[in-house]
Order: sequence, then C-alpha cells, then structure tokens
Amino acid sequence: MKKNTIIPAIVMALTVMIATSGCVVGRKMSFENKQAGPEYQTSQTALIVFQDQRPNVLAGRSKPSLCGHMKSTTGISYNVQTKEGKPLADEFAASVSSSYSKAGASATSGTADPNANAESVIASFKKDAGKDRLLLFYIDDWDARAIPRFSTIRYEIVCSLRLQIYDKSGNLLASESIHDMNADEEGSAAVTLSQLQFLADQELNKQVTALFNRETIRPNL
Repeated sequence: MKKNTIIPAIVMALTVMIATSGCVVGRKMSFENKQAGPEYQTSQTALIVFQDQRPNVLAGRSKPSLCGHMKSTTGISYNVQTKEGKPLADEFAASVSSSYSKAGASATSGTADPNANAESVIASFKKDAGKDRLLLFYIDDWDARAIPRFSTIRYEIVCSLRLQIYDKSGNLLASESIHDMNADEEGSAAVTLSQLQFLADQELNKQVTALFNRETIRPNL
C-alpha cells in the first residue's frame, strides 16, 4: 500500500513540475530577417543604427540581448534573450537595414554602445562617405511579455522608439517618436513562444513603418 501511494505522488509531482516550467523552456527569440521598413521607394542611401536606451540596460541590470519576459504558471518571471545572444538593438538594425534596401536605396546596419553619446555616433557616420543619411533609432522601451492567467495567456508587446535623421554633414533633418502597447489574450494552458514571437514581429513592423510614414520623415529618405 505504501509503495502504491508513493509512485502516484512522484508522478503527480513530476507532472506539476513539467506544467509549471514547460512554458518557459527555450526562452529565445530572434529579430533578424524581419520585415520592418518603409512602404515606399527610398532614394537616399542610409546607415541604420539602433541604440538601446532602456533604463535597465543602461544601468547594467539587464543584458542588451534582453527582449522579453515569460511568466510560469506559478508566477515566476523569466527573461527572454535573443537567440544568438546578440544585442536586441543590433538585430533590429539588421532587419530595418534589409527592409530599407528592399525599398530602393541601399542601407547598411551599424552599432552603438548603449552609453555612447549621439555625437560619437554622428562623428563615426560622417567619416563614412558612402551613405547619404544616418537613421539613428533609440529603443526607449521594448518588452515582449507572456503572462498566464486562470484559463488564458495574455501577450503584451511594449514598444517605444525614437528616430532621428542626419545628413552627410551631421545636421539633424527630422526627429519623431512613437509609443505603443499591443495586447492579445488567448485561451491556452501554456505560453506559446511562437505566438509571442509572431506578435512581437508584427509590432516591430507596425511601429517602424509608422515612423517611416511620418510627414517629417518621408521627404528626407
């Protein structure tokens, strides 16, 4: 009797462990090779740079590769990092530069340390005579969240970006910002990482495209 009681208890414990941890297995996302660019033809070649300005990254409390959070069914929050461990800003820059090039004029991606000042980024751009424009994006906030509820999973994508465009001489031509939070709730017993990735991709494309469509931005590209 004692043996028969112990075995079901072990099975039940393992089942609970799998259920509470399964939703956070493989906590990796990728933002390379995504569509995120202008929907019109561009004529100015560009250097695309994203700089991470999220407070936790600047303070060193979070890695630059942080791209989201997933909660287990027990309420424990786990960080989600980029798949290859690259800075989120660099992956955004790669996708936007690729999308920009498909729109007409060629673009390449650059990098910027989170704590670098704008002057140093602009100075580096001015030394490269190969591009007409510097498109400097700031990531003020970004978080792709998955939150289990009683019988549903709530997905939230927070996005706050700024875009500044500079000419060859380092003159500021235009500046815009955008802030958004998109939420989606689905009936499910566990978090689906593919759904979180899908919604995050949509939000990135939506907000970057919206910035490119601003009346002050479009004429300079």
